[in-house]
Amino acid sequence: MPTFPISGSFHLRRGRRSIPSQLYLVTTITPQCKPHFLNTEPARTTVRSMSSVDLWFPSHCLCWVLMPDHWHGLIELGAGKSLSSTMQRVKGATARIVGQSCTFDGSLWDKGFHDRPASRRIHRKGGPLHHRQSGAGRVGGRPHGLSLLGCLVP
Repeated sequence: MPTFPISGSFHLRRGRRSIPSQLYLVTTITPQCKPHFLNTEPARTTVRSMSSVDLWFPSHCLCWVLMPDHWHGLIELGAGKSLSSTMQRVKGATARIVGQSCTFDGSLWDKGFHDRPASRRIHRKGGPLHHRQSGAGRVGGRPHGLSLLGCLVP
């Protein structure tokens, strides 16, 4: 019997562990990498909702950056919650908020996310900020004047 390749989301989950207090670098994209966040209304609404400490509880999103077609975040996982359930809750809540308050058609986020455990050294000392030239020439260089780099202190 022939074997078929396993879907890509399986490979994203392989080896995923949810460890309380562990830092994770997380990336999630928009469907077909559409630049939803070049538009002011969904970008501002997403920024406001992602900035809510209550949205992340019991985890903490320490810093994040919203790009035109994806989001990166540094998350400290809270006790009793898996990384998957945390991301599912956050993505679902932001999609609902954007859908209710903006004239927005379709899905805000693609299924799944990419994660990688991060070192505590990144958290303590920080690191260089890298950005693509496609969306902004500098941090905050969006046409609508948003600073799309966020840091939350728990």
